[in-house]
Amino acid sequence: MKKLWMLLCAAVLITGCRNAEDKVPEKPVKLPTETVVQSPAPTQKTVRSYARQVDPNDTTPVKIYPFEHALFKFKIGGPGVKSGEMTFAIDDFGNLESKRSTKIKTSGRETETWTIKKSYNIYSLNTAVKEMVKTRMDQRISANIDLESLIQEHGSHDKATQYLSDTGITLLPDEELQGYLCQVYSQENPRFTLTRWVHQGVEIKMTVQFEDQEPVVTRELISVDFESEIPPELFELPEDYKLREF
Repeated sequence: MKKLWMLLCAAVLITGCRNAEDKVPEKPVKLPTETVVQSPAPTQKTVRSYARQVDPNDTTPVKIYPFEHALFKFKIGGPGVKSGEMTFAIDDFGNLESKRSTKIKTSGRETETWTIKKSYNIYSLNTAVKEMVKTRMDQRISANIDLESLIQEHGSHDKATQYLSDTGITLLPDEELQGYLCQVYSQENPRFTLTRWVHQGVEIKMTVQFEDQEPVVTRELISVDFESEIPPELFELPEDYKLREF
């Protein structure tokens, strides 16, 4: 009887393995990726993608801009915004960034946003509840469109501009804005068109235009200082904020 029982168990195991091998593997699902202005390697995501967990101890410096440090001040606006200002501090060629803005809505409500970037780590700070969320970016790029790199990647100028056109981007003639030469391009979305004026990788002016409406300025340069040292406290994380990591 014991021998018969062992034979039956062996038969069940063999049948189970055979059925598993006969199954057709499921076709992997390709997840959609966001469109980026600069064309990264196929395995990379946009600078705003926080999906992949990486080594949190990696603090490799990154170089984003051709200048070492700068302090930008902007007037910001947009639909439903009465007034607003933003301070954008850059140090160590962009390895460190701090962007803090306040807006007063047409309803009278005041909102504040604050982000600090250190290498590939980004901290989103909520001043109302004293909490910050730490996430990790796969890559960081400036706001410039690197046309020469796109030409090398796609093989010709026409193919590079066609690639941009396929993503809704149109390169416009360069313009001088408040004494700063800017790369200008527009990007069409289903409901609106964004136009950006970019100086050395930083958007110093931006407009949004909805269908059948005039463009509205959402970012406009007030001042910029490329000479003065940036106070290090602009990149310091508040010690009394609760930290959450993703």
